[in-house]
Amino acid sequence: TGIITTSGPLCERLHAQYSFGVAVHDLGTPQRSDATTVSVTVNNVNAFSPVFSPATYNVSVEENLRRDTFVVRVNATDADCEDTNLLQYAIQSGDVFPFYFRIDAATGI
Repeated sequence: TGIITTSGPLCERLHAQYSFGVAVHDLGTPQRSDATTVSVTVNNVNAFSPVFSPATYNVSVEENLRRDTFVVRVNATDADCEDTNLLQYAIQSGDVFPFYFRIDAATGI
C-alpha cells in the first residue's frame, strides 16, 4: 500500500485540481510494473475567519478635511488561503456612516 500525503497547504481558490502519475514495480526478475493516474480535487472549506492586523485602529485627523482625504488603511488576512485579494471590506457600524466615511471594498482604503 502506498500512502500519498500533502507536502504543504492546499488552497482551492489558487489551484482546485491536481493530477499526477504514480508507478509501482516489484523486485522480481524480470521486474514488472504498473502505473496509474491520481486526480485530487481540493474542496473549499473556509475554516478560518479573516483577522485584522492590528486588531484595533486609532486615528486622529484634523477637522474640516476635504472629501476623499485619506484617513487610514485597514489590513486583514485569512488563513484559509494565501490569496488575500479574496477579502472584501465594508463599514458596518458607527453613528456617522455613510455621511463622513467610506471604504473601498477591495483595498481597505
